[in-house]
Formats: sequence, C-alpha cells, structure tokens
Amino acid sequence: MLAKQSLGHWLVWGLAGAVAGAVIFYVSLDLVYANKVLPGVWLGDTELSGEPLDQLTAVTLPLFKTAQQNSLVFKSNDWTKTYTNKSLGINYFPAETITGITNFGRGKNILVNFSQRLQAAIAGKQLPASYQDQLNKLDQAIAKISKEVNQAGVDGEVVIVAKQATIKPAVTGIMLDTTELNRVIRQQLVAIDFSPIDLPVQTTLPKFTSEIAQATADQINQSLGLAYTLKTRAEEIELTTDQLWVWVEVVKQPEAFLVRLRPADLQQYLQTLKESMDQPVVNASLTIKQDRVTEFVP
Repeated sequence: MLAKQSLGHWLVWGLAGAVAGAVIFYVSLDLVYANKVLPGVWLGDTELSGEPLDQLTAVTLPLFKTAQQNSLVFKSNDWTKTYTNKSLGINYFPAETITGITNFGRGKNILVNFSQRLQAAIAGKQLPASYQDQLNKLDQAIAKISKEVNQAGVDGEVVIVAKQATIKPAVTGIMLDTTELNRVIRQQLVAIDFSPIDLPVQTTLPKFTSEIAQATADQINQSLGLAYTLKTRAEEIELTTDQLWVWVEVVKQPEAFLVRLRPADLQQYLQTLKESMDQPVVNASLTIKQDRVTEFVP
C-alpha cells in the first residue's frame, strides 16, 4: 500500500513538473521573442529565428526576388527541360508569407501554439512560402512533358534472318505520374527549392518480353539444326534444314508465339509429294490357257 502511495506521489509531482516546465517554456518565448520570429523557424534555406518582425520584409525581399527569377528543372536520364517561373505564371506573395511567419505559434489556440513552438524548437520548422500559378500554365507544362516522356511499350519480336532466329528486344512502356509530379512541384515551390526534379514515372512491361522472345528464338535454332526425314513404304524423303528455314515463320498469338511452317508452302510441298508418289490402283490379272495359268500380272 505504501509503495502504491509513493508511486502515485511521484507521478503527481512528475506531472506537475512537466506542466510547470511547459508553462515556463511557453511564457519565456513570449518574453524573449515578443517582437521576433520564434526559434527554429525557416523560410526556404534561410533561418529567420530571432529576426525582428518589423524587419521581415527587408530580410525576405532578396529571397523572394531570387525565387521569382528562378526556374524549375525537370530531368529523366539524359532528358532535361527547364521552365522559368515567369513562363509558368508562378508569382510569390511576400506579404502573405510574412503574415504566416508572424502568426506561427501565436494563434488563439494555446495548445496549437505550444505544439508549433515545441516542434520548431526541437526539429526546426520550414514555413511554406505563399505563391500562385496563373492560367493553368503549370498544368499545361506538365501535359507537354507527358507527351515528350511517355512512350508505349513494344513487344519483343522473333525475326528469321539468314537461317538464324534472332530477336527485336522489347521496349518497356513509360508513363509520367502526373499526380506525383504535381505534388513534388508544389512541395518544392512552397519550400523555395529549385533543385532539379527527377520525373516520377511508372513503367509497364510488354506482354511479350525480350526473355520470352529469346527463349522462342533459341528453341527454333535448336529445332531446325537438324534435317527431318519423312518415311514412306517405298522410300525416305529428307527435309533439309535449308528448306525448313525457308518455310518457318513466327506468328504472335494472344497468349504466346506460334512457330510453324508456312501453310501455303507446306501445302504446295505436300501436293508435289502426293503427285510424285500417288499411283492408280491396278487389279491383278490372270491369263489362263488350257486350264492353266500362263501369265500373272500383280
């Protein structure tokens, strides 16, 4: 019982100490930073902690001037595209941004104020710059980038060249993720960050990949490496590899490559074979003289 009372006693004192510390922290910031930017506050790469509130316009003016003259750079591998903020209709609003800095941690809700002040003091807080993009020019630029970057996927192909099955490699489809790009752009604009933006893309594999095409080509090369022999009752007929390579073709089906001998060529060959091998039926005949068989024709 005494142990529980002692634990409760310490919890009460601990809670009281935490509340007292929070009050001291909150009030001390009001006193020390009465007319100054609260500690841990940043605008872009510029720390504004302790700057007089009535000097914020002069302090931030060079930052906004540089930002207004800057450009957004988009890149993807060796592809690069640059748009100036002016061409995109992007205008920064220093007055609205300064109002946000001035009011940070000084609103009507004490709990929100305390949370903002504590976050800034511990980890720093980058406040957003206010801007506007006019006439949907940014969306139009993203649409243009999409047309330049997007490419449809191309299936791999099997090609017969000079008694050899080779392939045309598949091409992976690429599509710009416009939603993600929009988010990244606006995130960088409010942070006054003009580092190059790596285009977020989504890739799609074609149905017939290079690996599938190569496996099919390897199978053809292996299968047509030796001649084929057709056996009849009377003889054996050899189909040479040269002849097979002339006839072979690869047809793309919905689910797989179909490797076959061209039907027209095969039909013509079979017809020629039929004509050379077919013979009419001849009945056997007997010649009988004086009750004896004198001649037999099979």
